[in-house]
Amino acid sequence: MPKKILICLVGLPACGKSTLSSHLLGMNLPFHTSHCCYDDHIPRVDHSHDPQAWGAARLAINRKLEGVLSGDMSHDGFLRQNQHSSAEDCDHVLLLDDNFYLRGMRKEIYHIAQKLRCVFGQIVFPVSNSLAVANNKLRGNSSVTEETIKKMSGEIEMPSEAWEKHFCYMKEVSEFTVDTVHIRSKTVLDFINVLRNAEPETDPMIELEIKEKERLKTLHDRVQQADIALRKLVSEKIKSDRSSGLKLPYKHYADSKDKVLEQLRLEKIAYSCSDEVLIEMFEKFMT
Repeated sequence: MPKKILICLVGLPACGKSTLSSHLLGMNLPFHTSHCCYDDHIPRVDHSHDPQAWGAARLAINRKLEGVLSGDMSHDGFLRQNQHSSAEDCDHVLLLDDNFYLRGMRKEIYHIAQKLRCVFGQIVFPVSNSLAVANNKLRGNSSVTEETIKKMSGEIEMPSEAWEKHFCYMKEVSEFTVDTVHIRSKTVLDFINVLRNAEPETDPMIELEIKEKERLKTLHDRVQQADIALRKLVSEKIKSDRSSGLKLPYKHYADSKDKVLEQLRLEKIAYSCSDEVLIEMFEKFMT
């Protein structure tokens, strides 16, 4: 069965990640290759000055990535594809091109790999701070600030955790020539072959994390649905009571609604969002 392989490209800006990715996309390979460059989808936000906007943009990309991999979303405009592969029913290697300098960033991708049963790997691109700054200046409008590069350089976390066992280091180079890119591509292809022979891992702790997140999301969605239904119910109940001459404070109805929602959040009972169940619970709290 064909595998999906997610590879995080780890390194400072201007260390050769995109250059190597473009080279691989131009090769005729026995597997499908796709490339997702985060810079193409993140607005021009300096993460050191606006970390919240930068984090929100990354989260949106990861959600889109998960949707594409699960088949729920189109990859059009999101991924660059290898147009030269002659393979059909074969493995799919996805190169995720970002700095990924913090372990937590990479673990977000690992969670996606766990959830969708993908093989996970990392390729590290070492580069000196001075060379990264110099190369970055050649990138024109796509460059980041020197301050940002220095910050990343001081905070970068190399793979060391048990879940990061599949990784390889590129040989550091002083310039990107045809020869250095060729040498690096051979190293990457050897590493990809290792990943193609690996099996997706199941980490019990990660599985629990994923299931808990899904449980909370499902609960949140169901409570939201119940809230909408209860607002309609409250409105109808107030009209009915007033037509029969019963005038209770609005707070009494609102408090009953809130108690129903709290009951659902705490999951003290098995419930559905059917009107019958909600009416029964609502009437109980109204008395």
